[in-house]
Amino acid sequence: ARVYVKGSRVFKIYHDPKMMIPMAKFDELQVLTSPNILKPSEVILNTKNKPVGITMDYVDHSIPLIKLVPNNFRKQNNIQPENIVELVEKMKEVIALIHEKGILQVDGNEMNYLVDGRDIRKPYFIDVDSYQTQSFPAQVIMPTFRDYHTKDFSTLTDWFTFALIACELFVGIHPYKGKHPNFKSNEIIERM
Repeated sequence: ARVYVKGSRVFKIYHDPKMMIPMAKFDELQVLTSPNILKPSEVILNTKNKPVGITMDYVDHSIPLIKLVPNNFRKQNNIQPENIVELVEKMKEVIALIHEKGILQVDGNEMNYLVDGRDIRKPYFIDVDSYQTQSFPAQVIMPTFRDYHTKDFSTLTDWFTFALIACELFVGIHPYKGKHPNFKSNEIIERM
């Protein structure tokens, strides 16, 4: 999909309209009412009245969460450990809210979050159209965030992914990356 921003709205237009999330899934995602979850809010129709995209709220002054992982960025921007602790606590609260609604985040990798760039304490959850709802199983998860000890997705696999993100934010590196004398860098399953 291509993503465009105009004013306070984000427009996600699917290259292939067949990739558009089903209307029933769109409806199931509407139970996510936290302002930290940037869920699809409206459906975009083409000239033939067929769904081809979705809109979402735009968050001004946001930065990708992945920028917070390297320690250099935090030092350069004077980001304090307290900011990261508050950010992780808020992420935990929002994930619990998602689970209360019977939905799974599944692919909560570090690229599926934005952060308020002014104080680094407020997370925003993006790529919500890929979440697992009651009627629609998740289709993808980044391999470095998958729990290979289980085949199914559950609240526990969401918490596993959250733990990896928290570790990245607290330590400055993914727990299964870096250098290890017994493993190559791409041997994620073995490192796990």
